[in-house]
Amino acid sequence: MRYRLVVLGLLLVAGVAWLGLYASGEDTYYMTGVSRWEHSSRWGAGAAALVVAGFVVASAAALGCLARGLFPRRLAFALPVLPTVAAYLVAIVTAWYPLTGGH
Repeated sequence: MRYRLVVLGLLLVAGVAWLGLYASGEDTYYMTGVSRWEHSSRWGAGAAALVVAGFVVASAAALGCLARGLFPRRLAFALPVLPTVAAYLVAIVTAWYPLTGGH
């Protein structure tokens, strides 16, 4: 079971990394080198807060899965996998939406 959590954690970390690369990518709407992060922050503090909150929750879920899989059984902590993955997916979509929308 532990190796499954390590693999799941690595997949979740890859999703967070993808989101970071997506946020730093050029927003093709402007064609002037404006990143998606810069464009989403033009919506106001609320949009930037959604992106940051999404990153934080998704990162915590990914690191929690990794830590749970890497700790020895005697030091392991309880981690409900399905709610953790569900929270991760909601966080990724919550962070992705302000980065994509607004045109």
